[in-house]
Amino acid sequence: MSGRERLLDAALRLMAEQGIDAVPLQVIVETAEQRNASAVHYHFGSRFGLIDAVARRHQARVDELRERMLASALARPEVTLTDLSACMVLPIAAMMDTREHRDGVRVVSQVIIKYGFHTILSADGEGRESLAEMWRAFEAELHDVPVAVRRQRIARVVASQMGAWADRATQIDAGRTPMLSHQQFVADSIAVAAGALSAPAVDMRTLRWAVKLT
Repeated sequence: MSGRERLLDAALRLMAEQGIDAVPLQVIVETAEQRNASAVHYHFGSRFGLIDAVARRHQARVDELRERMLASALARPEVTLTDLSACMVLPIAAMMDTREHRDGVRVVSQVIIKYGFHTILSADGEGRESLAEMWRAFEAELHDVPVAVRRQRIARVVASQMGAWADRATQIDAGRTPMLSHQQFVADSIAVAAGALSAPAVDMRTLRWAVKLT
């Protein structure tokens, strides 16, 4: 295994456990058994470069499945928000099978929280095409929703889904039994995503009683 791969492995585990900004780079270098203290900067340029490489390596594992699912869904005579939500949820759910994959889910969730899904979506690189295709498909189904609202809604749903799966990964690796079985959680995640995306607009005038209390 190359030094670069060792660094990625060490960073994945430590960032998942301690946080993408909390773990010292020197600890990652030592865990990866690298002698050069500047190994991270040599291979990745910066902490951000390392975080991006870790996230991309994880995402590469779900890109092929997401691409195949989207192609199948979009070839149907009619595609629904439930279909598209399944294309979003199922590739994440497939990453619950090993500790390494679950660590990847936790790291990607942190990246989305810190940098925002829009930043990830607009970044260049392999795998971004399927993310963009999924985004366009969601937007097409939400064409009646104002542009700014639907884009914010999609980003929020993606972030919340990643957060929910990251929390489940943490429960599993801590030895706790989640309330729902894997299949139940998958089904409910798809339902929650589709429901949130299709939620009706709220007229704040009907909530004046609540606004007055804040």
